[in-house]
Amino acid sequence: MRRSFAAVAIASSLVVSALTASSAYASASSIAGGGSSFQANFEYKCAAAYSASTHIAVSYDGTLGSGTGMANFHAGTKDFAGTDGPDLTKTPADGGNAIVVPITAAPVAIAYHVKGKNKKAITGLRITPAILSGIYRGDITTWNDATIAAANPSLKKNLPATPILAEYRANGSGTTKNLLSYLAATNPSAGWVASKNFNTPEANTVKVATSGAAQANSDAMVSTLKSTNGAIGYADLPDTVGAKGFQIATLKNAAGAYVKPTIAAGTKLVKGITADKFNNGSNVGFISGTDATNVWNSKIKGAYQLTVVTYLQASDKASDTNTAVKNYATYALTKCQGKAGFSSLKGTPALAVATAQVAKISSH
Repeated sequence: MRRSFAAVAIASSLVVSALTASSAYASASSIAGGGSSFQANFEYKCAAAYSASTHIAVSYDGTLGSGTGMANFHAGTKDFAGTDGPDLTKTPADGGNAIVVPITAAPVAIAYHVKGKNKKAITGLRITPAILSGIYRGDITTWNDATIAAANPSLKKNLPATPILAEYRANGSGTTKNLLSYLAATNPSAGWVASKNFNTPEANTVKVATSGAAQANSDAMVSTLKSTNGAIGYADLPDTVGAKGFQIATLKNAAGAYVKPTIAAGTKLVKGITADKFNNGSNVGFISGTDATNVWNSKIKGAYQLTVVTYLQASDKASDTNTAVKNYATYALTKCQGKAGFSSLKGTPALAVATAQVAKISSH
């Protein structure tokens, strides 16, 4: 749906007003966040720019993963969390209410490393949701499986009998949570259960491939894919851009087209997500449940289906620290969009949701 110029202007002005609005609390001189490795590159660059611009020091630890980041936030050792799967079941350490803000988005790339019968790297692999499900369930175990060959007629003669090594993220991965949600939505009869507790795939599925190994974070996943013939895995697109030693598959979307993970293709999906999908019936600010299922199955021309919106989680309790988090989050929405290899929320319904959520931080 196209938004009018006036609507975009109003949403933008609301974001700016959230930054400039007066508060009874001053901004703390430094804040620390951590969690999602998926959004790490976004946070690193945005935090550096904000710190240079305002002289308010912002740090972010992207090695933790979403689960640990939120655990640290709930324990009070981090002032905000970066998360790909928000959790409102626990109270922030300061006693406030947890506030979730859509902060950026990016595709999850399906990356692989396999040499064909000709001993050269196989390129141009096409993957369907059913193939991805079959690989991670352990039903498809070799690269010359008939299902893979049927989706890749031009590669059929060169596909080797090499065992497939299905790499996955370790406990606490929000990227895994989103992958499981995607697999559950696109393969409803396969037994997948969308993760709610950031467990490893074994705890969330009826059956899962054990051929690969658990990777601590996105960087570890990329490193393993570079060095391991036969491996397949998933990582946020910004971590794969420019990397060598593996290939990126095209993924069949709900409209029936095979699409490469690009910022443009990811943005098409985000633009198609209406604001109500972030509310879950109670204005919580993030996508979950049946809303997530609808997003994963939405037919949008040219969209890369496995595109993830990632979030900042903070507290609504009024304080100097939370005011600093609020100001940083506002800066991230107004100055950092469309950078560091991530899709921009500007011009999408998600921006209005994010603006409303930011206003709640440090407000009570």
